[in-house]
Formats: sequence, structure tokens, C-alpha cells
Amino acid sequence: LGIVIPTFLWLDRFESEPNRLLVGAFLWGALVAAVLSALLNTTAMSLIEAMSTADPDAALTTTAVLVAPFVEEAAKGVLILLVWWFLHHEFDGITDGMVYAGICAAGFAFTENILYFSSMWQEAGVGGFVAQYFIRGIALPLLHPMCVSLTGIGMGIGARRGGWGSALGGFAIGLIPAMGLHALWNVGSSLVQE
Repeated sequence: LGIVIPTFLWLDRFESEPNRLLVGAFLWGALVAAVLSALLNTTAMSLIEAMSTADPDAALTTTAVLVAPFVEEAAKGVLILLVWWFLHHEFDGITDGMVYAGICAAGFAFTENILYFSSMWQEAGVGGFVAQYFIRGIALPLLHPMCVSLTGIGMGIGARRGGWGSALGGFAIGLIPAMGLHALWNVGSSLVQE
């Protein structure tokens, strides 16, 4: 949070978004998107395990690569769409899309990191916690903001062109590479862990 939020507030410095919307974006990411993603990812992993005779690690990898990127990016991206839909006057273009996306992603990563850190603490003790903290908190704190910012950029381009069709098209055009980048990251992570 100490890196991500200041980065997006710096980006937002020329035409600042209302604090209430930034707090709302953070809470959407931390609560709505994170909880919805956890529920859907866990359900999908259970279904994959039930349909497969492969080991549970294979179900985890399949979920991480084929389910989580799509669920998580959509759950975060919906916030950007909702801000544009209900508050046109607070969504002027690409920068606004990136700011709302980045703050939402910071909230999402906050909740997800707590889950990962506590899980690693229980499974591997202090060493596992420190390793997970280094990976998620130091080495890659911008992964979630980077991915969902692509959705924000697409939405910002579409919103500038005007009309529902352009905005929805921009949303889809941004969401697809966001999902792809997230999936690519998860493929790389699963290869490193093997």
C-alpha cells in the first residue's frame, strides 16, 4: 500500500478524483472483488478437483492459470465500469481509468496479501511468511494494479469517444489484455514453483 496508493495519487494530482470515490474504489477491491474472487476461485478449484483424477496441485495450477485471472480481473474491472456508468462527470478519460483501477487493485492486493501471508505463516512458519512477503510486497507490489490498469486505459479511451458502445467496447478491449497478462504471470509463477 505504501508504494501503490502514492503512485496512483501522484498520477491523479492534476485533476484529483473525489476522496469518497477513491475510498470506495479501495473498499470495492478489498471487500467486493476480493471476496467474490475467493469464492469463485475456490468453487472452481473444487469442481476441477472433483472432475479430475490428477493431484490437488494440478487443480490449484489449473485454477491459477485458467480461472483466477478471468475472475479477478473482471471483479476489479467492474468497479471502473460502475464509476463510468453512474458518475460520468467523475470519469474523464485514461488517467481516471488508471487511478480508479490502481486504487481498486491496491484494495484487492491488500486483502489477498493478508490471506497469502497468513496461509504461508501457517504452512511454512516465519521463513514462508518472509519469502511470501518479499515476493508479493517488495518484488511485485504492482502486479494487480498493472493488470487492471489495462482495463482502466481501455475504459478511458472508450469513455473519451463517448457513448455506451464506445465505453463498453473500451472496457472489453482493456479487460482482455488484463486477463491475458494476469494469466501469463500465473503461468510463469507455476513454472517457477515446479
